[in-house]
Amino acid sequence: MAESLSSSDLVEDYALRVSISSNKGFTRALKRTACIAREGYALHDLGLKIQSLRTRISNLTKNFGRYVNLIARTEEGEWSAPSRQQPLGQTYPFVAEEDVVGLRNDVEGLVEHLLKEGESTERKISVASIVGMGGIGKTTLARKVYHHEKLKQYIKGFAWVCVSQQWQPKALLRGILLNLTPELTPENRKQIMKSERDELAKLLQEHLGARRCLIVLDDIWTTDAWDRLKDAIPVSEHGTKILLTTRIRDVAVQVDPDGYCHELRLLKPEESWELLRKKSELLRVKSLRERRGEGCEDFGKMEVLGKEMLKYCGNLPLAVVVLGGILRTKPWEEWNEVHKNIKSYLDKGGKIGKEGEVPRILAYSYYDLPWQLKSCFLYLGKFKEDYDIGVVSLYQMWIGEGMIFDNDRRENETMLEVAERYLEDLANRCMVEIKVHEEGKRAVTRLKSCQLHDLMRDLCLAKAKEENLYKLVDRSPSPPADEA
Repeated sequence: MAESLSSSDLVEDYALRVSISSNKGFTRALKRTACIAREGYALHDLGLKIQSLRTRISNLTKNFGRYVNLIARTEEGEWSAPSRQQPLGQTYPFVAEEDVVGLRNDVEGLVEHLLKEGESTERKISVASIVGMGGIGKTTLARKVYHHEKLKQYIKGFAWVCVSQQWQPKALLRGILLNLTPELTPENRKQIMKSERDELAKLLQEHLGARRCLIVLDDIWTTDAWDRLKDAIPVSEHGTKILLTTRIRDVAVQVDPDGYCHELRLLKPEESWELLRKKSELLRVKSLRERRGEGCEDFGKMEVLGKEMLKYCGNLPLAVVVLGGILRTKPWEEWNEVHKNIKSYLDKGGKIGKEGEVPRILAYSYYDLPWQLKSCFLYLGKFKEDYDIGVVSLYQMWIGEGMIFDNDRRENETMLEVAERYLEDLANRCMVEIKVHEEGKRAVTRLKSCQLHDLMRDLCLAKAKEENLYKLVDRSPSPPADEA
């Protein structure tokens, strides 16, 4: 029965046994010597049981990650963990993107690479990857490449599939085939819909072997999806182009170590302002008011407010687009109200009581983290906004909090090195920005410091609150009454 007791139960059991062994009054004094021996035995027995309990907890912790992974992934590669029950948003190649800023050079570079690789006789399957954090514009860039006129002259078949975290091999193969063969008769399309995976793979291989095609794998999270597809892509004289988008650098590297990897950057401040003006239709509204003979004296104030609000977007394209959409629906007189409650508007996307697009998109990266990394990531939210976090101090804090697990150590690896691997994994997933020591100046670790994007920090704080992990207290002095 003692095996099922918790540590608090064991302590209470010890206290009860000691109290029973003690009597009141004169008898207690006579029997005290014998009671000391009994108490000593009870204390020793308590220590053994607590040690046994600690060992059981340690073993459970050690195997927890393996159990989670076995439960979370089904045989077909579909995620079923609670954090993934909400499906990811489907993406499409035909969504209009007229208001695009800062991607011209990125588009031309990717197109040039795909064309150059197509002319090469050394490699018949070329892979180009677009890597970056959630909301940075990977899908938008992929669409621009997908519809580029130069590729249309060279490529004879186009296919776009959104992989996401809930992919299924048969659905991916079927989607690619249907995209590449729009001329199919209704009967042939029905046949494809009924076909099993092996038959679909054979049909796809035959089709790709006869013509040059471009396949876009949008929002790919693991190499598993690629491993199920690659055998259906033949090495032929025509050559197949693969363009994939991912938040995880290692996925791009593992799909093709020699492929072209393009990392997207955040917008420059002037690009953020240009995008906001387009999405909020600021210039169109100004022009309309001028034609009506209405005053535009407040236009300068709106520009100042707009630039102030952009600071909360952290130059992340998705956040700027969401803000522009909110402002477009608001009269100029209400911009002040949006400015005062900017964080709330970004969190909810202008929809009261609903999670907005920005936190929802960023949260997918959090849900995809291995269980060991979730608490390490949330811990970063305790540091101030835009704070440059020294990694050695961070590692020591992680270790002190019990967030770095001894069973994750490789041969001859220290706990600090395990912590560094944890941080590198977060950086690899584009969830944290890292700085590396200059060559020859390495101290204890290869990394020097790290920093969170403002919106990633907001995600940390929101999830930490959900998990009841910690709560930040603002100790800054209150502003004077005339400034409040």
